[in-house]
Amino acid sequence: MQDVAMRGKLFQELKALYSLRSEIVHVGDTDITDSDIAKMRTLAKQAVFTVLVSEGFTNMTEDKEFEDWFMGQQLGIADSKSR
Repeated sequence: MQDVAMRGKLFQELKALYSLRSEIVHVGDTDITDSDIAKMRTLAKQAVFTVLVSEGFTNMTEDKEFEDWFMGQQLGIADSKSR
């Protein structure tokens, strides 16, 4: 899922699933399909797998390295001290 179109599709799927999560937590709505649960599980497994096996992550030895990477991805901040 490296190209822009695939990342856009993934973003939309995650956004929809997060909305379902919010309905469960804030409204108490538990009407969620088996398909949605399967998507959530699959995406969570993919995220954990990526962190466990991708060289960029496996070379990290400190929590701060992951935090800095995450902040860079989310906010374009190279160093979490810049917050």
